[in-house]
Amino acid sequence: MGFPPTMGATVALVTKHGKERLLDGLLEPHGLALVHLGDVDTDALGTFTRERPRVGTALDAARTKLAWALTHAPHARFALASEGSFGPHPELPWIAGGHELVLLADRDTGLELRGDDLTSDTNFGATRVHSVDEALTFAQAHHFPSHALIVGPHKAVTDPGQLERLVSDALERGPVHLETDMRAHLNPLRQASIRRAMERCFASLAALCPRCSWPGFVGGTPVPGLPCEACGAPTRVAHHVLRTCRHCHHTLERPADAAVAPASRCDACNP
Repeated sequence: MGFPPTMGATVALVTKHGKERLLDGLLEPHGLALVHLGDVDTDALGTFTRERPRVGTALDAARTKLAWALTHAPHARFALASEGSFGPHPELPWIAGGHELVLLADRDTGLELRGDDLTSDTNFGATRVHSVDEALTFAQAHHFPSHALIVGPHKAVTDPGQLERLVSDALERGPVHLETDMRAHLNPLRQASIRRAMERCFASLAALCPRCSWPGFVGGTPVPGLPCEACGAPTRVAHHVLRTCRHCHHTLERPADAAVAPASRCDACNP
C-alpha cells in the first residue's frame, strides 16, 4: 500500500516564539493546513537563558514537542517540531555554530521525517563588559538592534537607549553579563536557519521511493573508495552513496559527484 495522501490533513505545531510564521508556502504544496498551538509551555523543556536546563538531546526535546502537539491537537494527522542548539561549530570549533533540527511526524503511519541546518551564520555569543562602550561594541558585532540582547536578568532588549540605561545602572554593582537572545522571534539569523531546516524536512516529504512511493527517500550511507587523482588508490572519500527506503527497504546506489578524489585526501599519497 502506498503512502496515504496528505491533501486536506492538518499539521500541529507547538511554539511560543513565532515559528509558525516561517512555514509560509511550505504546507500548501502538500495540501496541508496548520494548527498553531501557542499556549503549550515549551520552555519546560529548557531555555537558552538557562533558567531551565534542557534535559536530554535536541532530538529528545523535538520528539517531546511532537508528542505534545499530537496530544493537544487530537484531530491533527501530522505534528511539526523545531529545536535549536548553539555552541562551538562542530567542524570549525574556533567559531560559533548553530544547529536547527525540524521533525515532522505522521500519526497515521508512524513516519518521522527530519530536516537539519548547520550554520556558522549565527550571532550566538556572550561576554562580560566593564563599560557602556564595551557593551555597545558587543551589541554592534552581534547584529543589535535587529537581534535582541539579554542584559543580566533583562531579556528581549532591542532599544539602544534601554541597553545603555540597563548597562549603566548594572555597572554600579560590577561587570555586566551580556548575551544574545537566541529565542526565534527575536533572532532573524536563527529564523533563516529554521526556515532552511523546514524546507529540507518538507523536501523529504516530497522525496518518494521509486518502488513504493513512500516519503523520506533522501540522504544515504556514504561508501568510501573514490580513486585518488594522482595514484589511483582507493581513498576514504565516498565512491557512492547507498540510499535505502525505510518502508520497503529498496536500495539505490547514487554515484559520487566527482570521478576522482583530490590527492590531498589520499592516505597513500599522504602517509
